[in-house]
Amino acid sequence: MKNLFEKTWKIITQNPDRLFYLFLFAYTVLMIVLCFFRDMIKDESLYYRETWLMSEVFKSGEWIGDYSVGLHGFLF
Repeated sequence: MKNLFEKTWKIITQNPDRLFYLFLFAYTVLMIVLCFFRDMIKDESLYYRETWLMSEVFKSGEWIGDYSVGLHGFLF
């Protein structure tokens, strides 16, 4: 098992690009996993509520026109 890790490490370290992509992949996976274990702060919950409200208004065919749209504005 130790020999397998040594061979793999040698292959990865021979090409710096592979090492970068390995760390980038590990970081991305870690951030995706951690995002499921966080609480939504008040600002985010307002944003999601506002987005839902705008989608419902547009579904019903209403035009929001020149009115200001919530705290964040219409981002999409």
